[in-house]
Amino acid sequence: MKVSMIILSHLSDVQEMIHGNGNPDYVNVRINFIKYLTLKYKNTDTEVDPYVAFEEFKAKHPSLVNA
Repeated sequence: MKVSMIILSHLSDVQEMIHGNGNPDYVNVRINFIKYLTLKYKNTDTEVDPYVAFEEFKAKHPSLVNA
């Protein structure tokens, strides 16, 4: 899946969570993951596995996931 689609999907999820009174901690995890993707992949047309990318994010930045 293109990084751009992963980012858009997570932004939509965050938007729904905010309007639906979602868990603020999980909203922050999603936002931090989006930041991670935008910094890691300058070309958002890059194809990645979103599950692998999230696992990499969690491994590299555990404090952003377990805050």
